[in-house]
Amino acid sequence: MTILAGIDAGTTRVKGVIIKDDGAILAEVTTPDNDIPKYVDSEKAYSEQNPDDWVDAAKQNLAALVQKSGKKPDATGVSGQMHGLVALDKHGKPLRRAIIWDDRRTDAESKHIQEATGKDVGHFTVAKLLWVKNNEPEVFGKIDKIMLPEDYVAYKLTGEMTTTPQGLSQMRLWDFKKHCLDTRVFDATGIPRFMIPQVITNTGVHGRITREVASQTGLSEGTPIHAKAGDQESAAISNGAVRKKDAYVNSGTSGIIGIITEDMQDKSGRGIYWMGHLNETAIILACTLACGASYKWARDNLFPDAKEKLTDDLVYPVINIFAGRAPAGSGGVIWLPYLKGERSPRDDSTIRAALIGMGEKTPRDYLARAVLEGVAHSFRHCQQVLAQQGNRFEKVRASMTGLLSETSPFIHILADDLQVPIEFVSNPGGCYGVALAAGVGVQVYSSLEESCDRTIKPLAVVAPRQENLEALTRSYKRFVEMGDVLSPIFAKNAEK
Repeated sequence: MTILAGIDAGTTRVKGVIIKDDGAILAEVTTPDNDIPKYVDSEKAYSEQNPDDWVDAAKQNLAALVQKSGKKPDATGVSGQMHGLVALDKHGKPLRRAIIWDDRRTDAESKHIQEATGKDVGHFTVAKLLWVKNNEPEVFGKIDKIMLPEDYVAYKLTGEMTTTPQGLSQMRLWDFKKHCLDTRVFDATGIPRFMIPQVITNTGVHGRITREVASQTGLSEGTPIHAKAGDQESAAISNGAVRKKDAYVNSGTSGIIGIITEDMQDKSGRGIYWMGHLNETAIILACTLACGASYKWARDNLFPDAKEKLTDDLVYPVINIFAGRAPAGSGGVIWLPYLKGERSPRDDSTIRAALIGMGEKTPRDYLARAVLEGVAHSFRHCQQVLAQQGNRFEKVRASMTGLLSETSPFIHILADDLQVPIEFVSNPGGCYGVALAAGVGVQVYSSLEESCDRTIKPLAVVAPRQENLEALTRSYKRFVEMGDVLSPIFAKNAEK
């Protein structure tokens, strides 16, 4: 029997799991107890974190997994929030805080790269690096290597600097067709190639646990890091989405619809992006930026009384109870969940959130449900644009995590809004997926497909309810119309 571990360094926490090779979970852990600090300037669309906070939480997580399970893994996988930028000097130390996935400061840089190359790079890593070059030249001049969050965590556990083809596709520095660095982007930006760490296959050996880390965590010295991935690729694996036309939804701080494709021609546009998967496929990703973030906003602003008296694991069920009492359509109240702009399908860095349609007697039940419906409408908006691009799906898979927990009415709201069944699997998400990828690396499984077939089984199916479709469709149409009206207003306001 082979023991596998996976950790996923998210925006707020690190989640970890340790499993048997048949998929049975021996332990799962979330660390730290409080949110990892985030440094935000909403007016400038800045969003940053201290990368060593991820490392501290990862070590804490691994130590807790070993203690809780009584087992030491034979191999470990590391997953992380996507599209971040960690800039290191020649001594391997961060030169500044990491610019993370939901930072939207790079409009000018993104536009420059697209005009020069024809490639839509969004607000992803390469645009962030070009922003540093343009705005912090003294920092840029000292950069020796750049890394994604999962690269940095693995480096601090092993002392080895590596990245992956999948990671470079996140950075928008990878040519899918030629399977190599995208020279067009390097030429257009003047970014030197020496900044890219050694490129290792997605499930290759990315270093081995050092003696110091072994003493801190209880892992065996020399344990290989045998897979690295972005959190969405790991989430796809955890949902069994590894074959053409498989689709999944994920609800962390952001919300994702992902569809697997064998079309390796990058057709990114309208906030929809092609990313490399860990096998010979790609994932078409649509991302709404404020999924769990909207839930958190509701907690802080609609339920401050509950927040003051209860812990988070009790506050959210209270929100669910209120939302569950309101009718479909939320009595005409609309939530635009653009707390930090939007990626898919608007790709709008200046639009902001709004709660619209309240009267003096609108009950809190309606407001709570409106927030959940607004997030579901964002998913539906992504679904609509994906369909226009020819990427339709008849069902989706999801792990019961975040907003998609089994006690949340959001499960049913989302199925009703998308009008497709949601097939649930029972595992903790991305950390589980990257543990399976590590199993492919040590040849416990011959492929990702086999790893999923052996370990991931549907738990339940939530079918869409036709009786709510009319009310939700009316609400959805208003949601899109209001976003269209407010977008230029927010853009004009941002110019002042």
